[in-house]
Amino acid sequence: HEDIRQMVQNDQARLKSVEALVAKGRLGTRSDYASASLVMQHSQGFAGYRLAHELAVCRLILGDRDLGRWLVAATYDRMLNSVGHDQRFGTQYLAIGHRRTDEAGINDRQRKAFGRPTLAEARARKL
Repeated sequence: HEDIRQMVQNDQARLKSVEALVAKGRLGTRSDYASASLVMQHSQGFAGYRLAHELAVCRLILGDRDLGRWLVAATYDRMLNSVGHDQRFGTQYLAIGHRRTDEAGINDRQRKAFGRPTLAEARARKL
């Protein structure tokens, strides 16, 4: 329990640090945006996930098609899940398996454009 409490405290400190860097306009490189997005993806609600997604989009715009595409898809899915919607790209998993995916919203060609597996590939994924 102490380890979990310490982890939560550390996460909160990192989230506040990233929010301050964003507010001051201190992010500049695609690496900055990726790191900030990954931290914000560990937020506890929609506003943090929205910022994570926006930072991921910045990384993609700055030219990173590898991690940038995955970050955009993953942050979008997490943001949707946080407000009770099914994910679109199939990036979010639970200990018991894959979270529900909106199979009509994004097609396999779009999933591939974001570096994601097809729906069939995502369903077959083993944890």
